[in-house]
Amino acid sequence: MNELFGADTIGMGFRGSLRMQSSAPFAVVGLRFSGYVFSTLPTVASAPVPGVPSISAGVGGSSALIVPQFVISGGWASQIALVNNTGATVSGRIDVFDASGNPMVVGLNGETKSSFTYSIPVGGTFLLTPRDSNGQSPL
Repeated sequence: MNELFGADTIGMGFRGSLRMQSSAPFAVVGLRFSGYVFSTLPTVASAPVPGVPSISAGVGGSSALIVPQFVISGGWASQIALVNNTGATVSGRIDVFDASGNPMVVGLNGETKSSFTYSIPVGGTFLLTPRDSNGQSPL
């Protein structure tokens, strides 16, 4: 698969998620384009993947995920998008750490702190993104 959707099919304002599954191994790369500017989109495996290191003891818990690339500076911004595809409301916490593993205070969703909680209804989404004083995201 080298292209999933064309802008003429779904429109430029589309936001959504994609879930893929296969009986054979495959690789995924996601790209977000805005004119000539683009960035990679991180992907997350919903089940253990052979050969991929596990999360270190003491970090998060058994269901913790680590997003190794996150930026808010220099004209760049990252956004974390969570999708609830289960049959019940899900809740949790997103913690932001600096390169040394210490809690790092950042401004996301109009709040300045290092830990952000969420509750996502069935079929819902949660976006954690930098916002300006008017509540607008640069993404």
